[in-house]
Amino acid sequence: MDRYLDVFLLRIHPMFPIIDRQSFSTGVGQLRDGQASDYSLLASTYTVCSLAADEEAGGVSEDGTRFLEAAYVLYAHIVARPSLSSVQALLLLTIALRNRNKDAASWGSLGQAIRLAHAINLQRDDGNGNKDPESELASCVWWSTYILERTMELETGRPSAIRDEECDRPPPSLVREGFDYFGALIRLAQLKTRAIHLLYSGRGATRRNRPIKDLLFEMGHLDRALLDWADTFPESVRPGRDIFCGSDELPLATYVALQYHQTMIALHRPALMSAPGFLRNRINTYCAGTPIRDRLHFSLCIGAASARSIFKATNDLLMYSPVPGRITRLVTADQILLAVLVLGIYVAKVPMSRLNRSDLALVDTFGELVEDEYRLGGHNPEFIKGIGLFRSQLCAYIAGVQGHCLHATAATLSATTAATLCNTTLPATSPATTSNPTSMVTPACTDEFGFDLTMDATDLESSWAHFWNEDFEKLLALPPQTTATEGVETVNIANVTNMYLLGIPQSWP
Repeated sequence: MDRYLDVFLLRIHPMFPIIDRQSFSTGVGQLRDGQASDYSLLASTYTVCSLAADEEAGGVSEDGTRFLEAAYVLYAHIVARPSLSSVQALLLLTIALRNRNKDAASWGSLGQAIRLAHAINLQRDDGNGNKDPESELASCVWWSTYILERTMELETGRPSAIRDEECDRPPPSLVREGFDYFGALIRLAQLKTRAIHLLYSGRGATRRNRPIKDLLFEMGHLDRALLDWADTFPESVRPGRDIFCGSDELPLATYVALQYHQTMIALHRPALMSAPGFLRNRINTYCAGTPIRDRLHFSLCIGAASARSIFKATNDLLMYSPVPGRITRLVTADQILLAVLVLGIYVAKVPMSRLNRSDLALVDTFGELVEDEYRLGGHNPEFIKGIGLFRSQLCAYIAGVQGHCLHATAATLSATTAATLCNTTLPATSPATTSNPTSMVTPACTDEFGFDLTMDATDLESSWAHFWNEDFEKLLALPPQTTATEGVETVNIANVTNMYLLGIPQSWP
């Protein structure tokens, strides 16, 4: 037990200080001696052992599974009586499930923990100012709950069970020596709250009536706030940069860095999901002359850069962690899958980038890593198969687009060379000219992406259907030199499958 507790305190506790070592060890001793019958404490003990066993193994372990199943048997006893101990047990169970990529189950246990925390007013200031150990522990437990809830809400878009205006418990003091990662996660969770309000709140009529200018300005200010948050870190562990620290601290710094990049991707998600021309046009219209314009202008690149940073940080952790080849279980497959999908979308949107070969290699390599992790976790084989299909179809699509453009360019160069040698001029309607997409004249009413700038788009909701037509008209089209009369299909089914996997609404041409 002491070995498992040491591992937990070293790897998990700095991020989620849910237990106090002295009081926890005393309680475990009383359980062992038969002097106590606290089911919540017993469940916490099993879950701590499960978390530590998986951390030691660097993956799902048999010991970890046995301890987790033992804790789950006590679930009914945990939720039967609201107490600080029951909230602790549910939070530990949430982390254990989340570390095994069981998001639905962990979301349920977290929701139960929040309700029990509200029942004992854990979110309220008790007036002690965290001056006594009990108040300090209660503060750590509540803010761990807050961090987990905001993280999972941002990832899933599910409704929150916490309202900030009802939370006035002060944050705890320094949890560990050195840099306060827990305090940094609290501040990041508060920034995530703003991102959630920007992305998810006000659905329906309220959101439709919100001006695009307000959305863009809030997006820009929040982007600046995230950069300022990262600047509070020491340079050796600063999110957004390469991490240079000891192997014991590397898992903590990597986990926080991945949380930062997840938030940055979520914030700049509109660039991934909408027509680039529309977004740039609106930014130029509403943000001209402001310091936020340039960052928003490159939102698509920022999302791709964050995805690459997630891959880089994960690879560094695999290479330089205390046990090479094993990473902390706090870094889940879902985080890596997010980066795989984001970089895949970026590659599809910018198919002629010179970085596409390296980006595709990253998508393929880490896509395989995600598939293996889900397979070990016993996930649905069809879901795992879908990730592989996404990778293969993405590579085929990019190869087809690049090959077609190279062929068209070569044909144009050949025709131009022949015309020059014969001292003749190509006709304006030459097939060589019209076959080259780069030689087409863009009308004055469109931008470099071919987006119609005269379109009246007063709000995002009314323009949503237009986004898909603009962005995916060519993606949905049949392959070159294929006509609808050759078969029943009138769209590229492979690309429709890609859109389904990405969660993108289908728009038929």
